[in-house]
Amino acid sequence: MRKFYLEDNTGRRLSLQDNKRFMWEPSGLGYAEDIGFSQVEYGFFSESSRDYAQPSISGTMVFMPDVQEPYQTYQELVDWVNGADGLQLVYVPYGARELYVDVVVTGLELSEKELTGFLECPITLTGTSPYHKKNPLTFLFRTQESADPMKFTFKFPFQFSDSGAGDTQVFTPTGHFPAAMELTVNGPVSNIYFKCEDATTGEVIGVLDLSGVSVAAGDHIYYSSRPNADGVWKVSGNIRTDLVESLNENVANFFTLPVGKSVRATLTADTAAGTEVTHALQVHEYFKG
Repeated sequence: MRKFYLEDNTGRRLSLQDNKRFMWEPSGLGYAEDIGFSQVEYGFFSESSRDYAQPSISGTMVFMPDVQEPYQTYQELVDWVNGADGLQLVYVPYGARELYVDVVVTGLELSEKELTGFLECPITLTGTSPYHKKNPLTFLFRTQESADPMKFTFKFPFQFSDSGAGDTQVFTPTGHFPAAMELTVNGPVSNIYFKCEDATTGEVIGVLDLSGVSVAAGDHIYYSSRPNADGVWKVSGNIRTDLVESLNENVANFFTLPVGKSVRATLTADTAAGTEVTHALQVHEYFKG
């Protein structure tokens, strides 16, 4: 039987199918596309536009009277949702496969209890992303002093190139949407330059150019190309400084990665002599189901 959970950004998880509550007859779990067509000749049509329809997942939350008062269980759900730091619906269609979708609870009605004592309340969760996995693909980088500027220590399920080059790796994103990235560059480093290119043609996909920026030990640079959360910041403790104005405007600094194509990723940074620093790249793959 398929399962549903709510999970927040801290990892807290609330089951929507336990002995106190369950989600009944959920709908909207697949995907829809708004496709426009234009007639090119009598009886013949061609696609003129295509947009991914925003997910809207709805169902009925049934609160059972066996363990505790259903209205109390309803209130617990309301409190949990409104105290959450970000919210994701976890959909387990079979086995151990878990799909996550970022959601906002846009409606949870409160009705009267049935004669049986059950409380049935319609719920609507509006998606703000496609489906994705809990853990993105993670790449670790090590920068050393300029005599040996970059080494990668990767152990991932990709077919890497046979070049043996220490400063590049080749991988192929999967999914149904372009893959987004999060990059964390730890200090002390300076003149950070991150590039992704088509491994077959050499065509540059995008570049993050922070050539004039330095980051001290204990601080880091955080970069995101996630479409609904893109940006680049220097993070020092609880202080975040926006670095958008420090970017090279002549290159595409915020970019996603094509699906099904080999991508070569390179990260370089100046590192002090005798210092070795580890950095991390996360690649988020998105799916329609």
